[in-house]
Amino acid sequence: MPAPTGRPPALVLGLQLTALGTIRALARRGVEVVAVGEREGRPAEHTRYGRKLFDSRAGTDACVEMLEELAPQFAQPPVLFASADWHAVLMSRHRDRLRDKYRYVFPEQEALETLMDKGRLAQWAARHGFLVPATAVITGPASARDAAQALRFPCVLKPSVRSFAWPHGRPKVAVLDSPEALLSACEHGTRDAPAYVAQEIIPGRDDDVYFCLVYVDRQGEVRASYGVRKRRQQPPHHGAASLAVGWPDETVAHQAVALLRTAGYRGIGSVEFRRDPRDGQLYLMEATIGRVDLNTPLATAAGVDIPYLSYCDAAELPLPEVGVKRPGLKWCDERADWFSAKYYWRRGELGLREWIGSLSGPCTYATFAWGDPLPFVCLSAGFVARAFGIRTAWW
Repeated sequence: MPAPTGRPPALVLGLQLTALGTIRALARRGVEVVAVGEREGRPAEHTRYGRKLFDSRAGTDACVEMLEELAPQFAQPPVLFASADWHAVLMSRHRDRLRDKYRYVFPEQEALETLMDKGRLAQWAARHGFLVPATAVITGPASARDAAQALRFPCVLKPSVRSFAWPHGRPKVAVLDSPEALLSACEHGTRDAPAYVAQEIIPGRDDDVYFCLVYVDRQGEVRASYGVRKRRQQPPHHGAASLAVGWPDETVAHQAVALLRTAGYRGIGSVEFRRDPRDGQLYLMEATIGRVDLNTPLATAAGVDIPYLSYCDAAELPLPEVGVKRPGLKWCDERADWFSAKYYWRRGELGLREWIGSLSGPCTYATFAWGDPLPFVCLSAGFVARAFGIRTAWW
């Protein structure tokens, strides 16, 4: 679908599920979209929307050189969208090189990297009065020993920031039940990131996790927010949402907006909290910074089109009105929820009828869309192939 005369195109970095939601949202608004992936073979690349390019540098720190080479192909600077943390970091660090070639709305580099880094975020948030689980930053053997002595267990261990070098398919969180387990994990499994955080676990269920998707314009005005509650996660208990529901919660929205305002934030972001069932308090877990969230299509379907807001703001076009903010709409990542549901089936905590019931009602999906069926067809073909022992990147 061609863009109307005078409007710049959008360039989306990535061709994974997170990028797919952005590609669809913008293309349905009549924006010309170009998406750049680092490798072929993912279901999302079969979307009928946009033009697809492939360059191995899109998944490395050479991404900036790739963007500089692409820029002359466009009649006017495109609006640039990140769909992974390392894209956002590179766009922030090299904004001077990209300034005349691309448009995007970002906070200052210090704010972006502080909020994105889980260790720095925990320290910064605690100083500014937000509740944060007890957290230790681990950069080597000495800090690992200090963490093992200071923290209560169980705890989770995760990279402070996941870079492009993080091994594909490796879980981002490890649950450790003792100081000895922490020391062993730090000795054998912390070579893929420069720093890790160990964090005490706030008890509760998957549906004790809430987050708020937010857009803050170039002038610092909050233009949109949409609250979401997780229903299931993958991996269960400490992963990304596999099933979520639109959930207006004034306390969650207030804390998310307050945190971003305190940081002087600009652009697309979301902030996640866990409600402690022991006292009802919200504890800050993490923030998604400088890029769209995997669950952003839930807000778009509910009338809060954050990718298009960002596009118009970066392109200096009139910002669209935010829609009705439909609560109760569900979002499901089909593949992730299949694995999450299997986990709960095996534990006797979820039956087939309950699983089907949890997906009933208005629902939007990470892969499936009536007007854009091929990504889901590829995903389904990958599922069948794996069932017969055939390995494929489609599942």
